[in-house]
Amino acid sequence: MVSEEEIKRSLFHMHLDKSPGPDGMTPGFFQKYWNIVKMDVVAQVRAFFDNVISKVLANQIKVVLPHVISPNQFAFIPGRLISDNIMIAFEVMHYLKRKRKGKEGYMALKLDLSKAYDRVEWSFLRAMMEKMGFANHFVDLILAMVNSVKYKIVHGGHDLESFVPRRGIRQGDPLSPYPFLICAEGFTSLIRKFEHDDLLKGCKVANGAPIISHMLFADDSYVYCRTNERKASNILRLLHLFEAATGQQVNFSKSSIFFRSNTPIDLRNRLCTMLGMSMADERSTYLGLPCTMGRNEDAILGFLKEKMQKRIRSWEGRLLLKAGREILLKTVAQALPTYAMSVFLLPLKTCSHLESLMSKYWWGSSNNRTKGLIRDGARRRIDSGDTTPVLNVPWLMYDVNLYVLSTHPALSQCKVSNLMQVDNKQWDLEVITDLFESRDIDLILKIPLSNTLDVDTRYWSKEPSGFYSVKSSYQYLQELKGDWSIQMESDLWRILWKVKVPPKVLHFAWKAISGCLPTRTQLLRIKHVPVESLCVFCNSEEESILHVLVDCPFANSCWNRSGVGLNFYTASTFTDWFKGFLVGGRSSMLEEVLMVGWGIWKAQNELLWKGRSSTVAEVVRLARNAHFRWMGLDGSLIEAYSTLHNGACQPALAEVLSVKEALSWLKLKNFLNVLIETDCIVVVQAMYSSAALLSVFNMFIQECQMILDSLNNVLISHVKRFANKAAHCVARGACFWSDRLFTESNIPSALQSIVIADITV
Repeated sequence: MVSEEEIKRSLFHMHLDKSPGPDGMTPGFFQKYWNIVKMDVVAQVRAFFDNVISKVLANQIKVVLPHVISPNQFAFIPGRLISDNIMIAFEVMHYLKRKRKGKEGYMALKLDLSKAYDRVEWSFLRAMMEKMGFANHFVDLILAMVNSVKYKIVHGGHDLESFVPRRGIRQGDPLSPYPFLICAEGFTSLIRKFEHDDLLKGCKVANGAPIISHMLFADDSYVYCRTNERKASNILRLLHLFEAATGQQVNFSKSSIFFRSNTPIDLRNRLCTMLGMSMADERSTYLGLPCTMGRNEDAILGFLKEKMQKRIRSWEGRLLLKAGREILLKTVAQALPTYAMSVFLLPLKTCSHLESLMSKYWWGSSNNRTKGLIRDGARRRIDSGDTTPVLNVPWLMYDVNLYVLSTHPALSQCKVSNLMQVDNKQWDLEVITDLFESRDIDLILKIPLSNTLDVDTRYWSKEPSGFYSVKSSYQYLQELKGDWSIQMESDLWRILWKVKVPPKVLHFAWKAISGCLPTRTQLLRIKHVPVESLCVFCNSEEESILHVLVDCPFANSCWNRSGVGLNFYTASTFTDWFKGFLVGGRSSMLEEVLMVGWGIWKAQNELLWKGRSSTVAEVVRLARNAHFRWMGLDGSLIEAYSTLHNGACQPALAEVLSVKEALSWLKLKNFLNVLIETDCIVVVQAMYSSAALLSVFNMFIQECQMILDSLNNVLISHVKRFANKAAHCVARGACFWSDRLFTESNIPSALQSIVIADITV
C-alpha cells in the first residue's frame, strides 16, 4: 500500500501552477491546504490505486533504477549528471581527432532515434521489467499507467473522436522517462552481447583506461567501434535486431559518423555509404554542445552568442520596466551560458560578447548616443604625427576644446608631423609661431613627444589607462549633469542597491535620485513633452521630483502617517533630501522610505491615468502590503498600526515607548495569548523587576507593567537582534511588530495571519 508520506512527497514535488485536475485545482491548492485535505487525498489515492498518480510510481521506480540501469546511461538516474556524459564523450572524440598513428582506427556513430517515445513496444517493456526482476503487480501498475492514455486530434477547429494507441509512452508524464530507460537498457544488453562474441570492440583512449563501446543519454546515443567494413556490418545487424525487438527505428539520414584523423577518405566514403549515414565534421554537436574543440574556441562557441541574441531580440519589442528587464537578464540571459560553462572554460572574448549583448539591452540606448559619448571622451595621442590632420581632430591637450582654432590657409592639408623638426622629435617653434594663434601655440607646445613611439593612436581620456570603461563613462555623464560626487558613489548607491525592497521599488528610487523620474516638470523641460506643469495632487505648484514626493501636502501627510516623518534636512533636490537619511544616521529607515515614496508615486499615477484618488491611509497600507507580499511571508496581513513620537531619546527609552504603544494597542484590540519579542534585554529585565527607580525610563516601565497586568496571557521575551532591528510578537497564529521593518527570517513558519504595528520614536 502506498504510504501517506509517499503521496505527500509526490504532491509537493509538483509545480505550484501546473497540471490542474478536473476541478480546476492546481497542485498549489493541495500543497497549501494539505493539513485540511490530506485525509481525503490519501483515501482517494489508496481507494483507486489501480489508476495511481504517476509521480508516486516515478518516485518508487527511480530508487531502483541505479541498480538495474548500466553506467553507460546517464539520463534521469539519481547521481548521474549530463555534464559527466558530455565530458566522457568529449574526451573520446578528442582522442579520435588527435590520434594519427596505427594501422586501424576507430569511428564514433552518433545515432538519432526517430520518435523514440512513440515507438516503445509495450510487450518489450513488460518483458524487460520482468527480466530485471520487478514484481508482477508493480509491472502491471506501470503498464496500466502507460496504456491508459488516449489521444484526440483537433482538425479545422473540430475535435475528432479520441483513440487509444497500441504502443508508445506519452511525453510530459513524470513517469515516462523511466520506462524508456528500461527499454534503452535492452540496447546496452545487445551491445554487450556483441562485445562478448567479439563482433564489436569499443574504444580505449589511454593505457589503463576502460573500454568504451557506447554512451547513452535517453535517446541520444554514441556507439564506438573499429573502422572497418566487418565491424560496420555488425553495427547494422545490431541496429536491425534492436529495431525488431523494441520497435525503435534509427533515422539514418540524421545520424552521422565521426572518423579518426588518419582514416583514408575512400574508406570513410565506403563506410558512410554502407551505413547510410553522413560524415560528421568539427561543427557537430552532442547534447547541445560541440563534440570537439578546435583552435578558434570563440568561433566554435559562437552558438552561445546567437542563442542569447535571439532571446534578447524577442524581448526588445516588449514595453518592460527596468525592473522587468533586470529580472529577464538575471534569470534568463545569465542562465543561458551556464550549461556550456559547466563543461567548457569560455574564452574571454565570448564572455565579453555576451556581456555586451546584455548591456546593450539593459541600457537600451541608440547608437548615435553611444557615438556622442565616445566622441566627447576620445582623444588622439601624438607620436609621429604622420596620420593626424591638424584641423578637425581632437589632438590638443589641457583645454575644454581639443580642436585647433587657427585658420591659416596652409593648415588645410597639414599633418601634425609637419609641425615637428625634421631630424629631431621636437616641436618646430618657428613654424608653429607663423601658423597658429597664441591660444593654439601654447597648447601645442605643452604636448610631450616620445622619442620611441612612432604611431598615432586614439585613447579614452576619462581613464588613466586610456582604455574605455563603463564606470568612467557613467561618471562623465554625471559630471555633465552636475550630480557626481565621491560621497554619492561610495555611500548612496552602495547602500541603496542593498535595501531589501522589490526590484521595481529600487528602480523607482534609482530614477528619482538620478533625476530622471518622469514627473510633469521633467517631461516638459527635458523631454519637451507638452503637458501641464502643475502637481496632479495639489494643482498649485510645479510637479518636480522633490515636490511630488516630499513637499506636496499629500506627500507630507503620507510621510507623517507612515511613521517615517519628514526629513527636515535642507534640500533643493530629492537627491539631497534622500541623502539626509544617510547623513542623519537614519539609514535603517530606508526600506520604509523607499516603500512609502513608491506608494506616493503609484498614487500619483493612479490619479493621473485612471482618475482614482487614493487616501493617505491607502498609500501607507499599499506600501506595507507590497513589501509584505514580496518578502514571501507565510500569512496574510489583517491589520496594521503606526504612530509617531516627536523628539529624540536614548535607545532603551525608545524601546520601552514602543512596547507601551504595542501593549496599549493590544488592549484596545482585545488580543489574547500574545508573545512579544524584543531585542532590548534591558526592557525585558526591567519589565519583570520589582525595583522602584526614579528615571523617566522606569516611569514608562511602570506604565507597561500596569497595562500588562490587565491583559490576558501576554508575555514579553528577549530575542537576538535581527538584521533589521525588528521586534515582534505572536498572537493566536498572528504576528505583531513594534518596529518599522521586518523580513522573512523574523516570522515563525506556521503563521496563518499577520498583525503589524509600526511605532516610530
